[in-house]
Amino acid sequence: MAYKDPVCGMTVQDTSPHQLTVKGEKVFFCSESCKEKYQKEQEQVSDKKELKDPVCGMVVTNESKHHVVIDNTTYYFCSAGCRGKFESDPNMYLHKNQHNHTHHHDHAHSSGGSSTTAVLPTKAPAAKYTCPMHPEIVQETPGNCPKCGMALEPTTPAVPSTKTEYTCPMHP
Repeated sequence: MAYKDPVCGMTVQDTSPHQLTVKGEKVFFCSESCKEKYQKEQEQVSDKKELKDPVCGMVVTNESKHHVVIDNTTYYFCSAGCRGKFESDPNMYLHKNQHNHTHHHDHAHSSGGSSTTAVLPTKAPAAKYTCPMHPEIVQETPGNCPKCGMALEPTTPAVPSTKTEYTCPMHP
């Protein structure tokens, strides 16, 4: 049977001599080096260190069965759903706290003797943020739920109902 080395991601057979039993389950490695790296990492977090789920911000421990190893770093999740979101686009969650390089000021560019005026988008109405587990928690800014610590998600504004009126172009 084939397994995935949790350190490097390499496919490993269950006949590999490099293996450990962790929490009653066998873990297989491609080499002694990967096995040692894994043991060292487990020793560093063996005290049930509280960690944050990189997707929702919920507090989790290193004992969570939902985890992923990327570049020799283990990320722990509160659920398979959060793990799945992370696996689909890890960079989105690993770099979500970094500043985006976008211009937040209005300006026009000019070149030579001619000038060009930039057309700026209108500002969207402010979104409200709510906790997926506690919908009664609503606030104007992003943050964490005071009850469970999960990241607040933007609410989808309701589309206003509009009346559509059709007019015949030949008989207005």
